[in-house]
Amino acid sequence: MADTSATMMVLHDEIEINAPVSVVWGVFSATEDWENWTEICQNCCMLEGSSLAREGRLSFALRPYFFPITVSPRIIDCKPNRKIILEGNRLGIYVVHSYTFTEKQNSVVLTSHMKLRGPLFILSRLIFVPKRLRRLTQEFLKEIKKEAEKRSNT
Repeated sequence: MADTSATMMVLHDEIEINAPVSVVWGVFSATEDWENWTEICQNCCMLEGSSLAREGRLSFALRPYFFPITVSPRIIDCKPNRKIILEGNRLGIYVVHSYTFTEKQNSVVLTSHMKLRGPLFILSRLIFVPKRLRRLTQEFLKEIKKEAEKRSNT
C-alpha cells in the first residue's frame, strides 16, 4: 500500500512469518549475517554501537538501479522483538523506516512502514526511486521470512 502526495510518500508492507518472534528478530538483528541470506542489503556493518540499539548507526548498500547506494541510517528507537525505527537522509530524500514485529499464535507479522520526503522527493518520483525502494523492501521481507522459517524448522 502506498499513500502519496506531491511532497511525501508512505510505503507500507507486511508479511506473516511462521516462526517465533525471537527467531525473526534474531535474523533481522544480526546485521553482520545479512550478507549470508539477502542480496538486498549488502556490506552491512555497525558504524556506531555494536548492535541494534537506540542511537546506533548502521551502514549498508542497496541496489535500486545498476549501481549501489550506501545508506547509513541512525536508529532512533529499538525495542528488541517488538520494533525498530531508522531515519536517514540520502540524495535529498529524508526517510523514516520502521519495522514492527507483532506476535500471533504461531507466527509473526513483520510490518515495514516507510515515510519519504525532502527537497528532491519530486525528482526521485520521476525516476521511480520510491517504487524501486518498495520493491526492495518487499523482497527483503520475503528473504527475512525465508531465513526465519528455515531456522525455525531446523
